[in-house]
This record gives sequence, structure tokens and C-alpha cells, in this order.
Amino acid sequence: MPDIIELVIHQDLNRYCAAVLPFVEMDEAENGLFCGTLISLKTNPLAKRPFMAEVKRNGETIGAAFYSEINLIVTRDLEAAVRNLSESLKAAHIDLPGVVGPAESAESFANEWARVRGCGHFLEMDQGLYRLTEIQSLEEVTGNMRAMTASDIDLVANWIHAFHVEVLPNQVHGIEQSRENAQARVEQGMTFLWQVQERPVAMASLSRPTARGISINAVYTPPEERRRGYATALVAAVTREGLRRGKEFCVLYTDLANPTSNSIYQKIGYRFIARSRNYRFVYGSEN
Repeated sequence: MPDIIELVIHQDLNRYCAAVLPFVEMDEAENGLFCGTLISLKTNPLAKRPFMAEVKRNGETIGAAFYSEINLIVTRDLEAAVRNLSESLKAAHIDLPGVVGPAESAESFANEWARVRGCGHFLEMDQGLYRLTEIQSLEEVTGNMRAMTASDIDLVANWIHAFHVEVLPNQVHGIEQSRENAQARVEQGMTFLWQVQERPVAMASLSRPTARGISINAVYTPPEERRRGYATALVAAVTREGLRRGKEFCVLYTDLANPTSNSIYQKIGYRFIARSRNYRFVYGSEN
């Protein structure tokens, strides 16, 4: 008897979380982006209601996907449902900016969405997902970590803007949006700077806490301060802070086309666990 594949579209965020979080948390490190983003939506009353989908095989959850603002976030094993998923998103009149998730699922959906929606698509980043449970000993680097404060808003806003221009050129934040981002980081208490003689030289953040883990992201060193070990020292210190806050592991994404960053994070103790891909879509006259 053939398997019965069912795509369930949810309307209630709490019920969706109850349905899919037990499944995605079985591989919490790989699904950290999915879990952390979904959990953050539950605590944000102003968030736009997301598109929420659950994939079942013979009545059992085998995959999930949801879209809020930036990307459709997908899990593994969606290949059998990408056609129905694409048709449902099209019927909801959603023009997805992109899709991100495990390489096979993201690629399968990107190809199908381009066919169904009649749009172009391209691979923005081939990513490595790394996990750490124990920090390795490192050589000492001049300086120390401190938490971002309100006096750092202008600096961090400029660095956020520069980070997007360099790393995510198709998702560039305007300077005003970057400033709003920086202001929010002060209250969140999750962004840290490495300073040398009280001069900030690098930035990194904790992000998307889940039941047992937390992510490291927004790692940025301005060009004139690079190749001095600041980012390595800061990521190690921020990772230590994440573990100190009671998490069992930290995760981070790297650009697989950048061997330097991949090597640096492995020296800290991060170990490769999965490959992720981020595709972008191009519509209408942009295509």
C-alpha cells in the first residue's frame, strides 16, 4: 500500500507549535533556525501571522515549513510535498523572497517554486551548519568581550549595514533599518563587542534560543581590524556565554565558500553537522 502524504496548513500559531516542535526538536541543532525563529514569533504580539505548513506521512509528522518575513524555512524530507506546498503558497498570494534549510529540501523546493510561480532563482549561499558542546583552548588575544550598550548603537548600525553589504548583498539593510536593528539589540542583551583598550574591533551575537541550544550570528570585523584573531576570540567568548546561560550546545552557520571562517570555528570546537542552502527568488521585471 503506498504511503499517504498530507500537507496540513495551520492557522493558529500555538497549535502549529504544539504539532511540529516535538518533531523538529528531535534534531534541535539542525533545526535551530526553524525552532528559534518559530519560538520568537510566539513572544512577539506584533509579528505578522506566518504561513505554517506541516507534512505528514501516514498520519505522522515528517517535515515542516513556515514563512514569516525573510525566508521560507524548511526541514528535511519535504521532497514529496514540495508541489503541494508551492501551490498552497501561490494560492495564498505570497511572493517568497527566498528559502533556507537542509540542502536537499531547499533545492527541491526552490526548483518547484520557480516552476509553479514562473520566477527565477539562484543560490545565495551554500552553508555549513556547525555545533559545539565544549570550547577548545585557544591562544590568548589582546582585548576582552563586553556587552553592547546604548552608546554603541551608531557603531553597531554601521557594522550591521556593512555585514549585509559584504555577506548578504541581496538582503541589504538600509541604514535606518540597521539602526532600528541595533537599537533592539541593546534591550535584548544578546550582542557583544570585542574591545582593545576600550576600542570596539569586532561584533558577534547570541540569537534564537531553543530548548537546549542557542545560535551565534552577526559575526563581523571591519576590514582594517581583521587577521588579528579578534573574531575568533569573540566567537569563543560569546559561545562560552551561551553555554553559561544554561544551553547544552551552540550552533552557527558558515559560508562554505569561505575556508577561513570554517577553519576558525573548528579551532574553537565547532563540528560540522549538516549542509544548508539559501536560495533567493527573482520576480517580474527583475527576472
